[in-house]
Amino acid sequence: MFKILLISVILLLGIAAALPVKERPVAKSLKLKWKCEIGQTSDRTRPVISGGYIWIGSNGSHYNDYAVDYGNGIYQIVASSGKVTRHFLDDQIGDMDVNGIVKIGDLFYAGSDNEELTCFDGAGNVKWRIPSGGDIEHRPVALTIDGKEVLVYATENGEIAAINPENGDRIWSHFHSEFKGWRPGDNRFIFKVNNYFGMDNCYFSEPAFADLNKDGTSDLIFNSKYSSIEAINGRTGKKMFVYKYIVDENPTLLGRNKPFISKVNNHFVCWIPVKTEKGFELRGLNSKGEVKYQKSLPKCEMLLTSQNPSVGEGTFDNAYVDLNSFKFTHYKWNKVVKTEYYNYLECSNGRYADDKVKFNGEVCNVIVYENGPESNSVLAIVGQNTGAVHFKQLLPAVSEFTPVVQDVDSDGKLDLLVNCRDGNLYCYSLGVNSKELVKH
Repeated sequence: MFKILLISVILLLGIAAALPVKERPVAKSLKLKWKCEIGQTSDRTRPVISGGYIWIGSNGSHYNDYAVDYGNGIYQIVASSGKVTRHFLDDQIGDMDVNGIVKIGDLFYAGSDNEELTCFDGAGNVKWRIPSGGDIEHRPVALTIDGKEVLVYATENGEIAAINPENGDRIWSHFHSEFKGWRPGDNRFIFKVNNYFGMDNCYFSEPAFADLNKDGTSDLIFNSKYSSIEAINGRTGKKMFVYKYIVDENPTLLGRNKPFISKVNNHFVCWIPVKTEKGFELRGLNSKGEVKYQKSLPKCEMLLTSQNPSVGEGTFDNAYVDLNSFKFTHYKWNKVVKTEYYNYLECSNGRYADDKVKFNGEVCNVIVYENGPESNSVLAIVGQNTGAVHFKQLLPAVSEFTPVVQDVDSDGKLDLLVNCRDGNLYCYSLGVNSKELVKH
């Protein structure tokens, strides 16, 4: 009888060991402080956390809409509780999808897919709205010209404009050579109809910044049309250089991300990872767009650097390079050791938090990988220099949100903000002292 019982126990243990380990949602691993419904967001969504509130844009119930969407616009949320106190810029007519928001002084600024830029105050009162030449797909940016802050927006159609943040007056404009949007004086209705059925990628993603000509104002360096680097003078709006990095469909690791910026011999250098006949390399451009540096890289699908969160949309093959020492750390996600939750980290399309965190004694990137297993995205905390995966868990649903790491409710501990395709914004506690935040 004892032998039969022993054999039965062994067989049951063997069957249990062979069964796949069930993934555990991140909510059971990190403390969920609150969640609230705000609709869909994108990888370009950037909230503003100020005065005990979170201001965040939304794409509503779905993307690419004009009159059938709901829930888009801007939400004001109590940072400590997740309570929505205001929801505005959610007009019934127009594509009111909003991505990033920026704050200058006491005022907030946001672009939208309704081809306009809006200024509003902390009470949600609109101060001014001005038309733009196309969809504004990322947050506006602030530059300083002669001691005064200036607002700059860019559209996917190919318009860049510097704006007086007080009244919305235009200071300078720049138009891409392939611009196909609205200009002042054009028929606005015809433009909006045509724009709804067509799109471009001239200035889809945020620019990098560097004072290339040393005139005291940062210049804007765009990854234009995912094929060339275009530098724009921040003071005048004039084109400084264009460097085409994709020729004859040569692959690149840059994707639609902004280039890396570092300093070499007290001069700014713009770095681009490209593939050549000899393999992968980093090309360094000077202030004139000339290739001055070339550094060989091992083959990889995703590249992390000390100056910029990441480029590429690789699945398993990842690497990290320090742009000061050019030390290269190569590691592969499929060599991650097994955990009690699941024994693989099958993921791609990583969104890296702008700021890093000291975790388990190492400076780490906080990453949301959109394409994870079981139709859920993966949250990972990864050592920047070692590639060690210190923490990984599934999110409640798929997410393309760029995670935000900050002491959201000012309790002295770092929090994680992430939005998922279920329409909820989640606030988790990382359980790490706020002093461990490493600002980018």
